[in-house]
Amino acid sequence: MHETSHSPDRLKTKAALKFLGAAACAGVGVVLVGQQVRLRRAVEQQRLLQVQNDALIAKNEALQYEATHDGLTGLLNKAAFKNEIEELVKKRESFGVSFIDMDGAKLINDDPRFGHEFLDSLLARLGARLGERFHRKDEIMTHETKINGDIDQPTEEGTLGRYGGDEFGNVVRLNGDNGRREPDPKIQMENSNGYLREVLDEFAAEECAAHEGLQFGFSIGYAIWDPKNPQSPKELLKAADDAMYADKRQRKSQLESAT
Repeated sequence: MHETSHSPDRLKTKAALKFLGAAACAGVGVVLVGQQVRLRRAVEQQRLLQVQNDALIAKNEALQYEATHDGLTGLLNKAAFKNEIEELVKKRESFGVSFIDMDGAKLINDDPRFGHEFLDSLLARLGARLGERFHRKDEIMTHETKINGDIDQPTEEGTLGRYGGDEFGNVVRLNGDNGRREPDPKIQMENSNGYLREVLDEFAAEECAAHEGLQFGFSIGYAIWDPKNPQSPKELLKAADDAMYADKRQRKSQLESAT
């Protein structure tokens, strides 16, 4: 007797094949789902590692900033400022150093109308103003920088630092300007200090106008490091400091003569 298409054995075979096919598809599905899960986990792990790496980089940058910048003014601290000078000396690159001292800081500190906290806030605002008006030579800057809302102000090349208390410093590299003929280094420093004087006088005038009874000014002196006649960083800083105190004595004498 011949086996019909609907015989029990034939039906069992078809059912078995159908089951095996379904199982195979299910197995493939399980494999695909497993691969997707592993892929998602790998992507998530990669993302987590990237977040952790970014956080570590940000932390290191913050620590580096804290180690090299003054907490009150945001300018370079004394150690970083001196390091800037030492690096330029190693490169035998011509540069100038200006020292700035606030005249009248002690009177502000001792005046009950103002006091130590006010002096700190004044120095912080001064640091911000200097940071706005000067940029490092290796920074990419536009010729005009936005300051005080919609007012455009030019910036000058310089590396500012707080040397201590109410004394600041500025390093100006004297390598010529965009390939043009290099002017006399002394003229470059006179021009830079002329701009610096304008910024400082403007700042003092604004602050004194805003606070009744407030009086202060600034003394400035500079020295130039010449690779043809090199000095040690210590000798250079002393020369700039001496020039600043000479300016202070002259300003005091002029004030006394005027009164």
